[in-house]
Amino acid sequence: MCLIHRYAEEIEGIPGFSGSLDGVNTTPPAAARSSSGGAVSSSLGHMSDSSARKLLLNLILTMNQSFQDYDFTNLTPDNFVREESLAAVRHSVDTKLTDYGSDASTRFCIELWRTMEEEAGISDAQIYSYLPDDNDDCFSRGKLWSCNYFVYSARLKRIAFLSLWTPAQTPRMGALNASGSDLDDMSDDDGIMDMDL
Repeated sequence: MCLIHRYAEEIEGIPGFSGSLDGVNTTPPAAARSSSGGAVSSSLGHMSDSSARKLLLNLILTMNQSFQDYDFTNLTPDNFVREESLAAVRHSVDTKLTDYGSDASTRFCIELWRTMEEEAGISDAQIYSYLPDDNDDCFSRGKLWSCNYFVYSARLKRIAFLSLWTPAQTPRMGALNASGSDLDDMSDDDGIMDMDL
């Protein structure tokens, strides 16, 4: 039985959770057990602790809800790393977003961190990053870079998911797409604006 089924009773009381666990793979993830069959320690905590299991489930459910075309139910604690410092995460995100030095991107970063503090209490929250286990997932395929952070506030009982990436091929103004039409005529829905927050 997988972790999600095993601990489903722990998540049914989560406000806002209305998802179904039907059809979830029932094979237990090997990384969530030691070779002796007991739970192992991870960056999320010791997996025998209900709070660590609940955190893992919440991270997986957040990803499944955010990217409904993908199935993350087989992720293990090894796919997540606890970040040691907000300053390092902030520097990494700010560097990626302000790489082009525009005033708009700098203002966006200031607003992003202000909002993350207001909504998720980021200054006293735990931050985890998702580590994809291969290059064939929604966070790697067709992208130059991606970073995926979860801000978990136990005090506020909230998780904020920050997923940023840039496409491997950025269209240039006036360039033609595969059909020969001008990319300037494409709307944001056609894929030019490919960075989701």
